Amino acid sequence: MPRDFSGLRREPGNTAALPQGAKSPLRRGATCSIVARASRNLRSKIDMLAAGGLGAYVYWYPSIPLRVFQSQVGGQLAAVMSKGWLDLAARLLRAGFLPTTAYSIDRGHCCGRRNAVVDGGFADLGSVAPISEISAAADVFIALQMTIWSLADTILFVLGREGFRFGAFDYVTGMVLDFVRTRLMRACGAHIDPRVKQFFSSTENMSTIIRLAEIADSGL
Repeated sequence: MPRDFSGLRREPGNTAALPQGAKSPLRRGATCSIVARASRNLRSKIDMLAAGGLGAYVYWYPSIPLRVFQSQVGGQLAAVMSKGWLDLAARLLRAGFLPTTAYSIDRGHCCGRRNAVVDGGFADLGSVAPISEISAAADVFIALQMTIWSLADTILFVLGREGFRFGAFDYVTGMVLDFVRTRLMRACGAHIDPRVKQFFSSTENMSTIIRLAEIADSGL
């Protein structure tokens, strides 16, 4: 899913529009890091990628963004934290955004344990994408399923269950997945993208599931 960065301001000859005093230390730090960490074969690729310019972004959070994976929280707090995450994910869907997509695989998800904050918020929204920019229904369905799995994984982590062990005997993981899906479905409301509505209503009858299976097989 391509992103349009044409509106990003760049100054000729500068790696980013930063205060003048900050540029030299940043360049020196980046150069030292590349020399210390990158292999000889990798340096040419870094030079090629950097030739088009470098960018950075800064985001604001109203408090210290204490992420779940950085904290030691007990299961008693899971209900409070999960309500905040689910409410926020539903707000994004109602506003026409997907919390995450396949584009963010290995890049991070805002609702994952590394970005979900203990106060019920998300610390990094880089994975959020407008639903209107995704043309294929199957890609929207995949993004919604990824959102459910990412939220469920975060909740399971808070419950002290490291990662998914979803199998025939793991009823806790099954219940958390069902809980996340049901909460999002109820919170989305009626005025949402038709494909989101189709995804969440798919379990109402077998005919709908068959139709979605056909979409998945065709890649539409």
